[in-house]
Amino acid sequence: MKPVGFKKSKGLIKVDGVYFRYDNLNDNKWVLKDINLQAWEGEFIAIVGANGSGKSTLLKILNGLLLPDRGSVLVDGLATSDPDKLIRIRQWVQMVFQVPEAQIVGTTVEEDLAFGPENLGLPYDEIEKRIEEASKKVGIWDLKERDSHTLSGGQKQMLAIGSAVTMKPRWLLLDEPTSMLDPESKKMVFELVLELWHAGMGIILATHSMEEALIADRIVVLKDGVILVNDVPQIVFSGNEIYLSNLELPEVLVLARELKKYWKGLKDFYRSKTELIEDVLKQIHGNSS
Repeated sequence: MKPVGFKKSKGLIKVDGVYFRYDNLNDNKWVLKDINLQAWEGEFIAIVGANGSGKSTLLKILNGLLLPDRGSVLVDGLATSDPDKLIRIRQWVQMVFQVPEAQIVGTTVEEDLAFGPENLGLPYDEIEKRIEEASKKVGIWDLKERDSHTLSGGQKQMLAIGSAVTMKPRWLLLDEPTSMLDPESKKMVFELVLELWHAGMGIILATHSMEEALIADRIVVLKDGVILVNDVPQIVFSGNEIYLSNLELPEVLVLARELKKYWKGLKDFYRSKTELIEDVLKQIHGNSS
């Protein structure tokens, strides 16, 4: 699957010279250091890095859950440091956490989906409309009467995403949303994320999965709170920053490099095994003709 692209005339999250540290940590180390980043509405950015690299902290900085000690974050021109603008910013920039239970507040699925719109003070008809639209979009319409806590892990994550969607965000921040799920649920949740992106939503995904990162418009590699590289996947996976961050190449690229020893006509970069297999078959048929 290839990126659908985005228009730079749309909204923008701009991070300028951000430093951040947690006051309750004894070592007083900077968790983020001189972060400069732009994220356009409709763009898919993957943030990768080892545990402790600052991925989760960066996501929380982007929608004002955390405020930088130095530097600034502007969301479509509004500063996260302005308390009068935070409600609007967090409506525009919704976040889904790694553990979905942390976001489940209602007894039933329907109550949970209603929580955000109710806090916006929306009319009842609008709340009902948003619940229906969001639950159908994420595939949990048939579960709306269910006790939220009886859902499977994948269903809970779909509910967390659905609750974010009811706020009609322009960007969706996801903190390793598939890391605790079984393979089938991982696939289901990631396909939903792609659907939201294809519909025009900005996606900023913190992930350990290099296969997920492959699909992004752009990859940001973090190490010890510093951005090592911020570029398109083709560039990121051709450099040394992935190895410096104790990360591994996606399986499809490892396989492609091995196969290229036998078929020189193969490309250096593939987004999926399907794409690689198609090229291998072309090489085989071409050599046999």
